[in-house]
Amino acid sequence: LRDSLLVVLGPGWQKTSYSNQGNASQTNTLFFRASLFSLRGQSVVSSALRDVIAYRLAYRDTITQPHDTVTLTVIVCHLKAGQTSSDMSDRAAEAQTIAAFLNSQPPGNI
Repeated sequence: LRDSLLVVLGPGWQKTSYSNQGNASQTNTLFFRASLFSLRGQSVVSSALRDVIAYRLAYRDTITQPHDTVTLTVIVCHLKAGQTSSDMSDRAAEAQTIAAFLNSQPPGNI
């Protein structure tokens, strides 16, 4: 399915590798235009329910800032759905895991 999406999107798109360390039924990946971004890194954030993936991208701005690189971190995850108190608690725990990961990064790295 992931490779089929690249055909639908057309040329110039890339996908990242996906992770399923938690052996969950949902997995994540990121699609991006290679002419606009390059993948600098990918980290799996340890989580109790599902993989949370942090992708580090560099923006390819060759027109206005040829010697400056803008980087960004994209967090991709599938939080627990549902309306029960257990579901809400699981979602809150996942969000806290993501916040802890972001807060643990060195200044200028997010």
